[in-house]
Amino acid sequence: MGEYQISHDGVKQVGAGLSGTIAETRGSGANRPAKNNHRVEQGHYPLFIQAGTKYVSIGYKDSESTRVIHKPGLELKETDERSEILIHPGQGFLTSIGCINPCTSLPDADEMIDFVPSRKRVIATFLA
Repeated sequence: MGEYQISHDGVKQVGAGLSGTIAETRGSGANRPAKNNHRVEQGHYPLFIQAGTKYVSIGYKDSESTRVIHKPGLELKETDERSEILIHPGQGFLTSIGCINPCTSLPDADEMIDFVPSRKRVIATFLA
């Protein structure tokens, strides 16, 4: 668990969902080698649109159902040898290894991520 802050050209953005708690797989941060099952190293990363089979930045479904296909998502870039690092709504604690899930708060690793608030936080990054 860590903290995130959305910025544009180094200027912190304010508003609902533009900062908060972030959840990722356990372990240390390492951006190399590729596919190492570690967290992304702490730092500043640009966000890009995602056009995957489950998560997309354009054309995601306007639904708060966890079962819908094409949920909102973004891709983290400039992560050295790592690739396909997605930011998407969390469901439970972690939906997948190698992805990042924003959430309202997580006091400890036993707290579950609520999908709806996490989804709103992902969408807020699109609109910032």
